[in-house]
Amino acid sequence: MPDYVNYLPADLVAAGDACWQALSISTAAQLPPGIVRGQCHHHPRVLDLAEAGQRVQYGDPLKRVLADLLRDWQGGRVPDDALILARTSDAARNGVR
Repeated sequence: MPDYVNYLPADLVAAGDACWQALSISTAAQLPPGIVRGQCHHHPRVLDLAEAGQRVQYGDPLKRVLADLLRDWQGGRVPDDALILARTSDAARNGVR
């Protein structure tokens, strides 16, 4: 994992190890027999962890960093077209739920 993750709680980093291993497998030039390469959706998660650790190192409060990390992992950085459509539809404008 990137060194910045050392600024995060150990149990969070341990949970992120699976992401790191998946990223390592997906980007390895050669894999041992029996290991199958699949699509890697974990690369952004590893970067999110590293960025969170970097923010802690720079002095951001851990509580705020972890809240932002949670939102990132729930898709807070990636626009959700369905949610955008629901928010901008006629029904949303008229208060229909």
